[in-house]
Amino acid sequence: MLQSEALNTTWTDFGTGTTVTPNATTAPDGTLTADLVSFSTQVAPSQQVLAQTLTLTIGVPHTISFYAKAVTGTITNLVVRINGAEVSLGQTITTTWQRFSKVITPVTATDDSGFKNRPAVSGSGAAIDVYIWGVQIETGDIATDYIATTSAAVSVGPVANVPRLDYLGSSC
Repeated sequence: MLQSEALNTTWTDFGTGTTVTPNATTAPDGTLTADLVSFSTQVAPSQQVLAQTLTLTIGVPHTISFYAKAVTGTITNLVVRINGAEVSLGQTITTTWQRFSKVITPVTATDDSGFKNRPAVSGSGAAIDVYIWGVQIETGDIATDYIATTSAAVSVGPVANVPRLDYLGSSC
């Protein structure tokens, strides 16, 4: 995805009422590059989507990853979307920076990919104020280390089904 640290540039609000405040807080890497994304209250089935239009391969797993933290309280209704496929994070966004990642297999070749404010039930959805930083989509089933993007995509190549070792906390 382009502009991984500048969601107010090539990203588009495909709904209504989404605003992005650039460089609103310190990002996980210590720079002042995390953006504040504000989704206003929505009524189903209207839904807000902040995304980019991407062309991906149908039927091939892709991993979206990003860092997020709530401005206040907790957030449970932020959904990630990759080319028509949507999935709940399955985790609560808190006021502490966390890296989230989800594997999604696209169902369409070209569509919007990014974030959606989706009400948990029909009726009114809750407004969301969330800091987001370091968004990337990769081919494969795991999120690699964060790679910043600006006006061009960057790739380290697919790493699906590659053995991985984690020495952290072990005596290996």
